[in-house]
Amino acid sequence: MTIFDEYDSHKGEYAISPSLLWEYDLSHFDWWNSRKVVVQRILERGWLKDFFAAFDLYGGISGFREIIKEVPRLSPRE
Repeated sequence: MTIFDEYDSHKGEYAISPSLLWEYDLSHFDWWNSRKVVVQRILERGWLKDFFAAFDLYGGISGFREIIKEVPRLSPRE
């Protein structure tokens, strides 16, 4: 069992914390074209609710994992 096992019971409940993307104007933010930035910020600083929101946005846990492969730099911890 992992902390992500609860995702199914929380689908659609959360939004990504604006504080993770503080330097962007989120009213005109392209969530798909900026997916690598979003995923990297969530991995580095996100709460569980941010992960769940990103799963909703990017096609579930498997979609999120695919985007992780596109992120150019991640620390070993992430």
